[in-house]
Amino acid sequence: MIALAERLDREGHESLTAGPLDYVAAVERRRRRYHEYGQSIGNFLADTAAGCAGGATRAHRALNRAIEIASGHEFAELPTLVQ
Repeated sequence: MIALAERLDREGHESLTAGPLDYVAAVERRRRRYHEYGQSIGNFLADTAAGCAGGATRAHRALNRAIEIASGHEFAELPTLVQ
């Protein structure tokens, strides 16, 4: 996420990195803007352990889905803006 945002900025675009609290320090070390949302990854996985009984792959898919749900409304206009 950070590398993509930096590349976009170098190419003249304005970007904002967003994600769980777990990444705030890493993003701020790079002096990037960050929008925190949702719970930490550790808490998310602990809260959904029963749903992740399929192992790491299932946990990864569940985490991606949670991020998609949490941020979907923020990116709803993106296809229109791109056009």
